[in-house]
Amino acid sequence: MSFFTKLKLKPKLFLPVIITGFFYMILIVLVTRYILINTFNHDTDKLISSKITDFQRTCDEYSTKALFAASICSQFDFVQQAYFEYYNTNDLESASQIIESHANKINSTIRTNTGLEARIHYHLPPARSFIRCWSEKRGDDISEFRNTILQVNETHKAVKGIETGRGGFVIRGISPIMSDNNKFLGTVEVFFDINQVVKQITSNHDEEFSIFMNTDLLPIASKFLEDSSSNILSNKKIIGDFIFVEKTEGFIISNLPGEILRKSFNELLIFQEGNYKYAIIPVKNFSGTTEGIGVLQVDISEYINNLRNVTLLIIASAFFLLIIVILINTKSQKLIIKRILRVDESLKMLAKGNLSEKINVVHEDEIGDMEKSLNTLNKFIRKNNDFAVNLGKGNFDMNYKPMGKEDMLGNALVKMKDSLKDKNLQLAESEKRFRELSNLSFEGIIIHQDGILIDANLSFLKMIRFTKEELIGKNVIALVVPEKYHQFLAEQRTKDYVKPYEIEAVRRDGVVVPIEIESQNINYQGEIRRVSAIRDITARKKSEAEIQKLSVAINQAFVAVAITDKDRKIEYVNPYFCELTGYTFDEVNGKTLCALQFNGEIPEEYEKIIGFLSAGNSWEGEFTSRKKNGKEYTERAIITPVKDEGGNVTNFIAVKMDITGQKEIEEALVKAKEKAEESDRLKSAFLANMSHEIRTPMNSIIGFSEMLDMPDIEDENRNKFIEIIKINSYRLLSLIDDMIDVSKIEAGLIEIHETKTNVNKLFSDIYDSFKFSANKKNLNLVLDTGLKNELSTISVDSTKLNQIITNLINNALKFTHKGEIKFGYKLKSDMLEYFVSDTGIGINEEHQKNIFERFRQVEVTATKKYEGTGLGLAISKALVEKMGGKIWVVSKPGFGSIFYFTLPYKPEAATDIIKEPELSKEVDLKGKTILIAEDEHSNYLFIKEVLKNSGVKLIHVENGKDAVDICLKNREISLVLMDIKMPVMNGYEATEEIKKIRPDLPVLAQTAYAMFDEEKKAFDSGCDDYITKPINKEVLITKIKKLLTNK
Repeated sequence: MSFFTKLKLKPKLFLPVIITGFFYMILIVLVTRYILINTFNHDTDKLISSKITDFQRTCDEYSTKALFAASICSQFDFVQQAYFEYYNTNDLESASQIIESHANKINSTIRTNTGLEARIHYHLPPARSFIRCWSEKRGDDISEFRNTILQVNETHKAVKGIETGRGGFVIRGISPIMSDNNKFLGTVEVFFDINQVVKQITSNHDEEFSIFMNTDLLPIASKFLEDSSSNILSNKKIIGDFIFVEKTEGFIISNLPGEILRKSFNELLIFQEGNYKYAIIPVKNFSGTTEGIGVLQVDISEYINNLRNVTLLIIASAFFLLIIVILINTKSQKLIIKRILRVDESLKMLAKGNLSEKINVVHEDEIGDMEKSLNTLNKFIRKNNDFAVNLGKGNFDMNYKPMGKEDMLGNALVKMKDSLKDKNLQLAESEKRFRELSNLSFEGIIIHQDGILIDANLSFLKMIRFTKEELIGKNVIALVVPEKYHQFLAEQRTKDYVKPYEIEAVRRDGVVVPIEIESQNINYQGEIRRVSAIRDITARKKSEAEIQKLSVAINQAFVAVAITDKDRKIEYVNPYFCELTGYTFDEVNGKTLCALQFNGEIPEEYEKIIGFLSAGNSWEGEFTSRKKNGKEYTERAIITPVKDEGGNVTNFIAVKMDITGQKEIEEALVKAKEKAEESDRLKSAFLANMSHEIRTPMNSIIGFSEMLDMPDIEDENRNKFIEIIKINSYRLLSLIDDMIDVSKIEAGLIEIHETKTNVNKLFSDIYDSFKFSANKKNLNLVLDTGLKNELSTISVDSTKLNQIITNLINNALKFTHKGEIKFGYKLKSDMLEYFVSDTGIGINEEHQKNIFERFRQVEVTATKKYEGTGLGLAISKALVEKMGGKIWVVSKPGFGSIFYFTLPYKPEAATDIIKEPELSKEVDLKGKTILIAEDEHSNYLFIKEVLKNSGVKLIHVENGKDAVDICLKNREISLVLMDIKMPVMNGYEATEEIKKIRPDLPVLAQTAYAMFDEEKKAFDSGCDDYITKPINKEVLITKIKKLLTNK
C-alpha cells in the first residue's frame, strides 16, 4: 500500500486500471495468435500453392516435350518408309525392323530435344501398336481407354496431356504421321511415366509427393487387385476410391483419411493432419476429365513449434506490458505527465521528420513555454526544409534570409545555394561541351543501364541508321545479331572495364555490320551508368580479308617471294622461297639476298641492279643464284620497290621463279633439233640405202627372169639363174619383214605372247638352220647352252627370241670371214644372259654408242661392202626392251664382237619334247581331193603347180562362202587350204562354218601375216595348222601330208 500512498492514488482507482490492463492483455494475445495462425496458414498455403503450380507446370512442360518429341519422330524419312513397307507387304516384322534399326537415332534425338528418357510407340490407324523402340515387343493391342490415340486417328491432329496407363499415369504426346501427299499413315506416341514428374518435383522442393488413381478407371483393375502377384499393383494401398501408384520415400499414406478420398476431385483441396499439411490436386487428362489425384505432403512441424513458441512469448510480453500499462496509466493521472508525454510525442515526430504536428498551448506555465518553443522549432525546421527541397529541385532563384548571424544553418544553406548554382552552371556547360564533342566523334558512343539506352551520339545513330527517338528507352540488345546475344549480355553484367571485342549489329535496313565495342562504367548525372564506344569495322574487316587472301596466295604460290626493308634486309619470305633455296626463315631473316646467293661477293652486274632499284625503278631479268647446299640454279626475278606517300622507298618485293628446268628444256630442244636434223640426214641416207637394197635384188630377179626366156640357155645356167632369183627373192622378203617390224615398233603394235618354250630345243633348231650357211663360209658355228635340258623350259615369247637371235647371227655371218660364230645363254641370278659372239671385223668405240639406233650402220659410205638396211639391231633392241631386258655390245676392231642381251628367267615345269611324227613313206596323195580357197589366181596357179605331180584332185573357189557350200555338198574333200583374206566371207568365218558341218575335215590356213595374233585367230577359228606367205613348196607338202596322216 505504501507504493500507492507515495503516488497519492487510491486502490479503488487503481482496480479498474488492473482489470482494463488484464482485458487488453488477453485481447492482445488472442488477436496476435489469430494473426499468427492466419499468417501461418497463409504462408503454408502459399508454399503449397507454389509447389502445386510447379507440379502443374512440370506436367505441362513434360507433355509439351512429349508432343515436341513426337512431332520430330513423325518426320524421319525412315518412318514413312517403314509404314509404306507394311502397307505394301503387310509384313509387320520387316516394317518394324526398319524403325528398330534407327532406334538409337530416335532415342538420341528425344534425349537431345527433351533431356529426358522417354518411351516411343509407333501405331497403325486401327490403334495396334506398330513397334516399341524401347522394347522388343510389338503388335500389342491398344485398348479402348487409349482415347488420345483414338482422337488423333479421327482428327489427324496432335494431342498432349496426362492419361491412364498400365499401373499408373503417363504423360503423352501423340502426333499424326502424314505422308508427303498428306495421307494419314498412323501415329507416333512419346510418353513419360508420372514418376519422372514426381522425381522432378522432389528435386525442386524438399517435400514429399504421391500420385493416386481412380480404381474404377484403372484398366482391368479388378484382375490386378485379385492377383496379389501382379507386378504392377503388388504392395499398392487402396484408400477410399483411389489406389496410389507412385510416392516419394518420406510420404506417409496412413495419415490420409479414407473418407476424404471417397469422392471425385475436380478442385484443389488443402487440409492438415497432425504435423503435415496435404494438398489434393486433381489429375485431369487431355480432355479435362479427372482420372486421379496428386497428393502433396508438407512437413509443418517446424511451423507449429514456432507458432507455439511465439504464442508463449506473446503471453509473457503481454503480461509484462500489462504491468507497464498499469504504471503508465497510474502516473498519467497526473496532468504534468500527460502534457509532458504530449510534448515528448511531438518531439519524436519532429525527430522523424514529421513537421505537420503543432502543439496546442493551453496553459501559460513552464510546460506551456516549452510547447511554444517546440512550435517555434517546428516552424524554423519547416522553413529550412522547404528551402532545401527547392534547392534539391534546382530552384536557385528563390530568396532566403537567415534569422541572423547566429543562424548557422540558415547561413550555411545560403552558401550552399550559391555554390550549387555555380556548379550547376558549370555542369550544364560541361555537358554541352561533352555532347558536342561526342557528336563530333567518329566513334559511336552510347550510355545505357542494363542494356536500356539512355543517350547516344550522332555517329552511332548514323552507323545504325536509327533516330534517337526510336532508340531511347529501348533495349540495345535488339541491335545485336541473335548469335551474339549471350556475349553482349555478359558484357552488360560486368562492372569492370571491357577491352575492345568484336560483335555484329543489325542496321535499320537489315544489313549486318561488324562492330568493335569497348565499355566501362561512368558517373552520369549522379548515377553509375555504362558507356560503350562503338566502331564500325566494315572497312577494316574487308581490308583484313583482302590481306588474308593475298597472304594465302603468296604462301601457296609456286614462286619465291621475298620482302625486304629499304636496306634490302629480308623481313619476309614465303614457304616456296624456303623450299627452293633450302633455307629456313630464321636463317634468312635480317640478311640480304646478296649475302645468301653470292656469299658476300656481289658481282658488278648485280651492283648495277641495286643502284637501279635504289633509284625507285623496277627490275626484271634472269641471273644465276646459289642454294643453301651450294647448288646453282637459274631464276627469273621481278623486283619492285614499295614507296610511301612521299615517294620514298620503304621496302622491296622480289618475285622469283626457278627456270632451271625451262633452261634445261630449251637446251634439250636444241639438242633434239640437232638430233632431228641428224635423223633426217640418216633417214635420207637410209632411204638411199633402201632404194639400193630393194633395187639390187629386184635387178637380179627381173634380169635373170628375162634370161630364163632365152631358148638356147643351157640347163646348168638355167639352174644357176633360178638359184640367184631365189636368193634375191628371200633377201627382198627379209628386207620387207624388217620394214614391217620397224613400222610396228614405231606404232607401238608390238605385243609379247609368252608361251612355255624349251630354250635348248629352240636354240638347237636355230643351230640347224644356220649350220649350212656357216659351213658355206668355212665358219665354225658353236652352240653353248647354260641349262640342262630338264631345266631349260621357260616362259618366253619364242617367236621374238628366235627373231632376236636370228638377227644377231645374220649380222655375225655378214661381218665374219674366218674363225667362228658362237651363240648361247647363261643363267645369272633371275635373268638369262644370251650372247652371240664372232671373230669378225669388230666395231669402233665411237660407233658402239649408236649402233642400236634406227637407220644406223657402221658403214654408211657409198663404197660399202655389206648389204643390209641397218634395221636388224634396232629391231632387236626394241624387242629385248619390250620383253623386259636390255642389250649391249662389247667389241674391238679386228677382234670381233660379242652381243649380249638379258631376259627375265621364268622357269616352267619340264615337259617331254614331243617330236614331230615321221611321215610314213607310204603316205600317198594320189586320189585325194583338196579344196583351195584363194581369191588371188596367181597364188592358186602356184599351189596347183606345186601339187601337179602328186596326183591330187584340186577344187578352186575364190571366197569363203563358196568354200562352205562345196564342203557341204562334196563329202570327198579330204583337206581345205584356206586363204584368210577373201571377199564375201573371210577365212576365219568360213573355217568356223565348215567345222560346224564337218568337224573332222582338216583346214590348213594360209596368211600373209606372220604374227602371233594371226596364228592365234587361225587356231581359235578351228584351223588345224597354218602356213605363211610366200609359201615354201616343201613346207606346204609336208604340212598337207601331216594333216592327212593325222586324219
